[in-house]
Amino acid sequence: MNESEKPNCNKSNNMSNNLSLISCRVKMLTDIALILEGRYNDSDDNIDDLCKDLFTNLSSVKDTVESIRNYLKEQMDQTNSLAEHVRNLRELKDHINHMKNQLPEELISCIEANQSVADSNGFSSVNYFDVSPVPPSWSQLDSPVVNFLNKPAGDRNKETVKKAPAIPSISFVTENEMNTVPKYMKGRLSAAVINKLIESFNEVYKKKYELITKPKKSIKPKDLDHYCDWKRDENLEPKGTFFITVKDVNTFGSMKMDKASYNIVTILRHLKRIRETRQSNGQVHFIVI
Repeated sequence: MNESEKPNCNKSNNMSNNLSLISCRVKMLTDIALILEGRYNDSDDNIDDLCKDLFTNLSSVKDTVESIRNYLKEQMDQTNSLAEHVRNLRELKDHINHMKNQLPEELISCIEANQSVADSNGFSSVNYFDVSPVPPSWSQLDSPVVNFLNKPAGDRNKETVKKAPAIPSISFVTENEMNTVPKYMKGRLSAAVINKLIESFNEVYKKKYELITKPKKSIKPKDLDHYCDWKRDENLEPKGTFFITVKDVNTFGSMKMDKASYNIVTILRHLKRIRETRQSNGQVHFIVI
């Protein structure tokens, strides 16, 4: 092998040059193996010089391989980080979908109705307001004048009427719906019997949500314990979820929870009227769907 034919192995920072360098080193190692086995036949080369040159360059092979190993490790770490971001985004999407599914139909209908009214009046559904400009002299400064743009001009001076709180309720079951319930589930229960428990549930929902929407100072002493318990339990479910417990039904309902009542609850779950959640303390929540 002539001197001009010896591989020129310059180290580079990019991956392509690293791979080329490794190829050169592999050729050198092949030459060494041939020399050691006595099968290197190129008499034009000075074998001693070639061996020294090969030995000098062998140390760079380790550095090159280590550089590639570090590069691959960085790529693996980046891939794992991106995978973690994907998992977090999927969990966030599931959480948003869960919150969306928990919105009561009454609230959705109210939002859509307000949007329709705002669109018909030519205003945006957002409650924008404008404030009167600064007067020429600060001594003439009065309270800002607020005009709600989403209200008709004739209603802007009227006192805002406070809306009654939304009271959740379960819709009654029809005979046609009962025909879709499996026989093993409904037994001899009729729509009339099931609707009696629904009526009892609705009484409890009405009592609870009329009470907890009032200011605490207006609550009668006999209802204060229930008020405090209900307010505390509101934190156990996502905001906008309407629920009652077995204790609530037994305390305020016209029907008590017995074995037959639990059978009816199973049918109500099947018909998508309610769903149940069980808390860590064993308390069961009947949630309106």
